[in-house]
Amino acid sequence: MKMIESIVDMIDEEIDGAEHYARCALKHKDDFPSAAAAFHHIATEELRHIDILHVEVKKIIAEHRSAHGEPPAAMLAVWDYVHKKMIERVEKVKSLLGEYN
Repeated sequence: MKMIESIVDMIDEEIDGAEHYARCALKHKDDFPSAAAAFHHIATEELRHIDILHVEVKKIIAEHRSAHGEPPAAMLAVWDYVHKKMIERVEKVKSLLGEYN
């Protein structure tokens, strides 16, 4: 499904952004605490965006199941693989944010 592919790309961008801002927050925590707090906030917002997009993918899959039955096995296999990788990347960002506190 093209829409899921688009959302996965968006999620990847959000994860990249969250990681970037989390690293900036850690880097500048001591020398620029106000900017670091802003970076931390932005990283947290990026994670929130990921959650919103993830919900949309789940809705698309559920709607497909309701209207057309089970999605193709190959599509679900790809989604499961990509989803696992996204979760791993998000956990890495959350770990970075945890270092900030």
